[in-house]
Amino acid sequence: MSIDQDELVGVELDQAKLAQLDLDIAEGERRVAAQARLVEELAQTGQETMAAQELLQAMQDDLKDLRSHQDLIRKLPSIPT
Repeated sequence: MSIDQDELVGVELDQAKLAQLDLDIAEGERRVAAQARLVEELAQTGQETMAAQELLQAMQDDLKDLRSHQDLIRKLPSIPT
């Protein structure tokens, strides 16, 4: 089976997307952890946490979506070698 140029470019784009998603997910995880610490600090000092918790939930939802997108790209058929 031969591989045409368009297929090769598609695979390279998918690999680039995965690499960028890996970076985005790692950054998202760091941000979620920082927000979770902030929520905890606010709670420990008796401050209002609702807005911080809502933001944390939105960040977690976004991270979940990024992971789902990553999974979809990984499930794309690969080109046989």
